[in-house]
Amino acid sequence: MGNIYFELKQVGVRLNRKGHIHKDDIRLAEPLLLKYIKSTPLIEEDTEFELDNPAKNFQKYCELAKKKGMIIKKFDDYVLMRYQSNIALIQPESKHVSYLVKFKKSKLLKKNSITQVLLWRERPNKFVADLKIDGLKLTAYVFFKILFDESDCIVTDGSQTEMGKYFWEDRISDAWAAGYPVYYIDLNTNESMLVTPQNFQELKIAQQIWGKKYPDNKYKKLAIFKDKSL
Repeated sequence: MGNIYFELKQVGVRLNRKGHIHKDDIRLAEPLLLKYIKSTPLIEEDTEFELDNPAKNFQKYCELAKKKGMIIKKFDDYVLMRYQSNIALIQPESKHVSYLVKFKKSKLLKKNSITQVLLWRERPNKFVADLKIDGLKLTAYVFFKILFDESDCIVTDGSQTEMGKYFWEDRISDAWAAGYPVYYIDLNTNESMLVTPQNFQELKIAQQIWGKKYPDNKYKKLAIFKDKSL
């Protein structure tokens, strides 16, 4: 289906600046909205939806997602879902997203690798902060259980923000705690070195990876491996 907003306007549906439909035009928009919903690859043609009951609709969506293997885990009012290269923690009743990670696949030293290219976490959210899955924190579970299922290593991204740096330092600590080896890799020279809690500080690895010499630093990565063989 084409641009849903353009098609709605073509039939006279009024939209505000946020793209919300005027309450008096809901019924006018209904045929197009249902057609748009059913145009997604996940939805079967005969699936019934009710525009005035979004929570019920999303429950149906979740049922289809589970049927197609997209739902990973359920926790209280949340579900951990995966769609293509996205993993998200969602509240089905409101469609509220509390955690989202997007990743891309690549090759590193002839290994199948994954790089996190987007991360968003709701703050403050005590449920998300305290959530443990199989004894692991939410992000550690996503990285070391889900992403490691299809890759040999997880590689740092090119983010130079302070929050991005702290995020990766936490994941490196998680990796050491779980027994996964961490390597420093220079993609220009193919130089690699095992990184430990001791030499991480001594060699100022963080400054080499995320220092002020960007873009010089973009070829220097940390990689968490499933095993010790490079």
